[in-house]
Amino acid sequence: MWERTFSQKIVDKLCEQDVIVPSDAVAYVYEYELLILAIISILIVEKGMIHIVMLIALDYTD
Repeated sequence: MWERTFSQKIVDKLCEQDVIVPSDAVAYVYEYELLILAIISILIVEKGMIHIVMLIALDYTD
């Protein structure tokens, strides 16, 4: 689960810089993990939609 590791590193850095309170770190790790997964999901769907549109466009030009 690389997204949890990445989220943890982000939160650790924010704690070091006193941006967030260390007692709230667990919640922030979870929130960043959800954000990362949501962005990845959007990119996957967008790529699929672009692929479908291109296939339709190519089909209409035949």
